Amino acid sequence: MMRQIRAERARRAAEAERERVARDAERIRARCQTLSGFIREAWHVVEPNSTFVHGWHLDAISDHLEAVTAGQINRLLINVPPGTMKSLLTSVLWPAWEWGPVGRPSLRYLTTSYAEKYVKRDSRRMRDLVQSEWYRALWPEVELVRAGEASFANTKTGNREGVPFASLTGGRGDRVIIDDPHSTETAESEAERINTSRIFRESVPTRLNDPIRSAIIVIMQRLHEDDVSGQINKLGLGYTARTGRPLTIRAVFGLETAGAGGTQRMVAYRRTPDVVKMHVPMPLRWLQAEQRLLKFEVPGIFRTGGVEVRRPGAMRYLDGI
Repeated sequence: MMRQIRAERARRAAEAERERVARDAERIRARCQTLSGFIREAWHVVEPNSTFVHGWHLDAISDHLEAVTAGQINRLLINVPPGTMKSLLTSVLWPAWEWGPVGRPSLRYLTTSYAEKYVKRDSRRMRDLVQSEWYRALWPEVELVRAGEASFANTKTGNREGVPFASLTGGRGDRVIIDDPHSTETAESEAERINTSRIFRESVPTRLNDPIRSAIIVIMQRLHEDDVSGQINKLGLGYTARTGRPLTIRAVFGLETAGAGGTQRMVAYRRTPDVVKMHVPMPLRWLQAEQRLLKFEVPGIFRTGGVEVRRPGAMRYLDGI
């Protein structure tokens, strides 16, 4: 009986969603003309149990990806801390945006990450998004003819192929999306770093459909000075040519080893916005209260995106404390 009730509730909810989309279709399409707008509109499909929390870093990444779509950038390096929606935005929402709202369903994507499980995860996410009732009602011209776990294609000759980074020896794309080529567990291994960097230098450039117009997007967290991001910078490979530098969104690290010789560092400053300002890409979110015996604790999620020193002369530091 309860199963039937739940099924009926789900049916009514789906019907209400279809009616809402049909009623507001033009307004939704208008808001989806930008990638940032598409993220907001599609959020309830890709993350139905989570509330969307906007952060300025999403706009920064979206602006750069839109520049790739417009042909202004064909080499893009994005350094961003983990847990900031980088995979969902770059490997799932952006390709779906180009296929649907941008009207380029013939684009072909070759996506990769260090672990096959993440390759398949993001492939399933995009596949489920473009097959959802919401997406199909708005962009019915995007129709899949093949829908595998790590590979799918549409009727307009567009496709999305996903392979682990270590196996990046076959397949080509108009967009090659590299999402974390290094594992956090092996990034300290010199042999692993050298092998990963070799694959990037030797295999990635040959995976493009058009060496001039096709794009390579690298989005990753920094793990070592000689990781793939470090190699790109050292070799001067011209990523993010429009600005002359990669898009870097850093987390705030501690001062335990920031001093001379790896010692601790103490920083003293006047705590006013005209001296120093902390940037918060994602605002504080409080979670449900948890009871610990006679005490209640309220956990929260808080991420920072760096500290801007506006008056360096108003700060002092001391090493070796």
